[in-house]
Amino acid sequence: MNTTYAYDKEKNILYVDLQGEASLAAFDNVMKRITLSSEYPPDIDSIWSLHNLDLSSLGSNFERSLIYIRKTYPERGEAKIAIISIGDLAYGLSNMYKTMSKNLPQTMAIFRNQFEAEEWIQGNL
Repeated sequence: MNTTYAYDKEKNILYVDLQGEASLAAFDNVMKRITLSSEYPPDIDSIWSLHNLDLSSLGSNFERSLIYIRKTYPERGEAKIAIISIGDLAYGLSNMYKTMSKNLPQTMAIFRNQFEAEEWIQGNL
């Protein structure tokens, strides 16, 4: 899984774009990079784009493992997390993941486009 990051200082949003086959080890590395960065605080609000991520082999066990990984990074605090899921499979899996994440301190929402995700992060939706 490849990941690109873009930090918009003006909006104070971290954009995370995931590409390729989803991997737990790669997700853990993404979380490490976010929490250890000197460019932005570890509890930065973020928008995660999944439109280039292969989710075809994922299921509830993978999502439970993602939640476990997220629990090991308490530095994320109460960050807002917006997920952009364009395809129906990604959108459905993202909503299931959101439901499974309800006991974590971060607030999560799923969107089909970046504009709505940004509006939500900035409190305009």
